[in-house]
Amino acid sequence: MDKRKIVFIIGMHRCGTSLLASCLKDNGFSIGKTINKDKNWQNPQGYFENDKLTEFHDELLRYNNSDWLNINTSKMLYTSNHVDRYRKLIYSEFGNEELILIKGPRLTFFVNFLKDVCNGYY
Repeated sequence: MDKRKIVFIIGMHRCGTSLLASCLKDNGFSIGKTINKDKNWQNPQGYFENDKLTEFHDELLRYNNSDWLNINTSKMLYTSNHVDRYRKLIYSEFGNEELILIKGPRLTFFVNFLKDVCNGYY
């Protein structure tokens, strides 16, 4: 059986990530149940992010004594519990969707975490 596919968009602000996310969404990728509804003059169509996942990304930063504005370490740490909880959150938000889109600039700092989350699952 083929594994479900996840595309992670992890670029920083003002580099086209929302545009890319909107194109992928228009071509069948799911953003999940808890879609961020924020819109403003910079992104009048929205940010195409999932609020539940963003909350978890902020939790990972706090675990590293950091926040979105202040990164206090060069290597981000996480536990196997974080990996398991994130997998469960993905299932909760996406169910059996085959094409999953996860966008979040905070993930720029957690590439190894994403690899561990996907290993053997996606």
